[in-house]
Amino acid sequence: MTARPRLAILLAGLAAAAFLTWPGISINREGKWRTFLAGFQLQRETGDFIGGPRTLIHFHVLDGRPGRVRFTIAPRIEGDEIEVEISGSAGVLQIVRAREWVEVEVPINESRDLELILKATAASNPRPLRLSRLRIDRQNTTGSLARSLLPMLLGGLCFGLLSFRESKRQAGSFALFVVAASAWFVAAASDPVRILSLPTTVGEALPLVIAFGFATAGLRGAGSRSALMALVGVSVSLHLETVHSGFVYDDRLWARPWTLPELASTFLGSEDPRGISGDQYRPIPSLTHAVDHAVWGSSSFAFHGTNLALHATSAFLLFLLLQRLRLPRGPALLGALTLAVHPLAASSIGWISERTDTLTDIFMLATLLFFLGPNGARTMRLLGVGLLALWSKETAVMLPVLATLFAFLTLDAEQRRTRFAALRALFGLVFLYVAVWVSLFPEKTVGRLQATAATLQSEQSGWTALYGSLFGQLFHPTGYETWRATREGAPALWVVLAFGLGIASLLASVLDSARATPWRLVASGLAFSALVVLPFRGHDAVDVYRLGHTPTVGFGLVVAGLATILTCLAPWRELALAASLLVYFGPVARETSAAWGYPGFQFRMALRFNLENPAFLAGLTPEMKQDLERESLLVAHRDEPLKIPFEP
Repeated sequence: MTARPRLAILLAGLAAAAFLTWPGISINREGKWRTFLAGFQLQRETGDFIGGPRTLIHFHVLDGRPGRVRFTIAPRIEGDEIEVEISGSAGVLQIVRAREWVEVEVPINESRDLELILKATAASNPRPLRLSRLRIDRQNTTGSLARSLLPMLLGGLCFGLLSFRESKRQAGSFALFVVAASAWFVAAASDPVRILSLPTTVGEALPLVIAFGFATAGLRGAGSRSALMALVGVSVSLHLETVHSGFVYDDRLWARPWTLPELASTFLGSEDPRGISGDQYRPIPSLTHAVDHAVWGSSSFAFHGTNLALHATSAFLLFLLLQRLRLPRGPALLGALTLAVHPLAASSIGWISERTDTLTDIFMLATLLFFLGPNGARTMRLLGVGLLALWSKETAVMLPVLATLFAFLTLDAEQRRTRFAALRALFGLVFLYVAVWVSLFPEKTVGRLQATAATLQSEQSGWTALYGSLFGQLFHPTGYETWRATREGAPALWVVLAFGLGIASLLASVLDSARATPWRLVASGLAFSALVVLPFRGHDAVDVYRLGHTPTVGFGLVVAGLATILTCLAPWRELALAASLLVYFGPVARETSAAWGYPGFQFRMALRFNLENPAFLAGLTPEMKQDLERESLLVAHRDEPLKIPFEP
């Protein structure tokens, strides 16, 4: 029985390898040509690109294979003569004079970046240049051939892991899908220019289609392995492009060599021993940054990859927690899927520094799993994992409150009684942590208290604005940039809606005793989201998009409870709800992730902030300073040609 699936995986893997090693890529009007061309406008009638006297062809997403870039240029007006000076990082490469179409060829070395500046002059025309047939041809290398076999290997691994617990047919189908999806993943991770060259509709729709395929396979599965693979697949489908986002804001402070004394000092003081970043007591994130750098060096690709893996891990732990709450497998997976796809969780993937939230959620969920499990009365294990949560971010001070909430949600009186000692110890740990935090940062504590007192009376930063913005973006996310521009007008309607839904679900739990647990879970999830933003109320405003990963865990509980009530164990209803979640949240989540990478709005804001901060610049390594200078030149080169007005 296993011979046929293995043969199918082999054939599918060879087809994926052929796709990944295909040497030629064409850039035309159908793809994201604006990513590669600056200073050009599309002539819709012919599909050619019309350029001004200074234009830019730039590839910053190549895979390092040698090859060549080819394109044809001609005067915009037939009969004119045009002179084009083509220069790169090494200076002028060639000068082309043309009265008609001329093909230009520029070699590519093993770099991932290529910039070609085209200076065009003509007798009389503000937009003298016409460009078409832009194509990249590359040679295959040992590394590219090895990468092309990854989909086949991942498909085989998937089949091997699933075939022990599920039917061979189901395991084989999942494995074949993994091969196809992995071909897209490998291309997006190692050769994104191939993905960006595809028609825009394909590039935007296919990640959602792949995510739905993983969600479907996970819902049709029977064990935790298929659920884990589904959540990893969905997370990667939506957020894989973040691996090319680079460093933003304070990311460069962490991607550096760490000494053991520096790491030890983070357990006794600030997360940044050099004092450049703000005072925060978060040793675990600093430890993960140090490990990342020790293993991968200053590779933003690897740091973002770690963030993506942590995000998928948190979604899987939410799935396990929901199953421990005795929810059916399908609704539990749908609740975890909500965390994987929600836009408020996306910033913790796109911004390396914000892995603090994901780490906190991982350890908070693990603590709740231990607390609600058969060994929940074992105090030391509970305190150990809880301490890791507190060492990740201050949000975890709400952990004993959340544990109490879940104890009353799922445990009977006898089980709660056996956990009173563990719960008291958890409260004691939090009080000790707060005392240590205040002693470490007394000035910041006073500032937080003063800011809280001042903003409680503010119409723009008070409780209604906070929870209106929070629940508004949880239920109906608008996108990070849109929210940032309109957040002062957060309606109180969302607070009323969330409060009304919570009260209604509690009443329903009394009237519908057979489904009391999922009804109470809806109210508990809303309370979870409201509670975990309280530790940050001392700020003059709360950025719900930047700090939204943890509240989204609560929203996943809400969706899981509602899914249990609505789906009634009907598979088609679960699939319909999964599709709805992906269609509703997926595009906005991808948009939020992209905001942190070039040329997203957060990327540009961060670049300006970094360049205007002398203390920050002084703390960078020479390598990081070079990287920052490259980014500033990239933005300048890209924007300069676009300042020339387009004249049709």
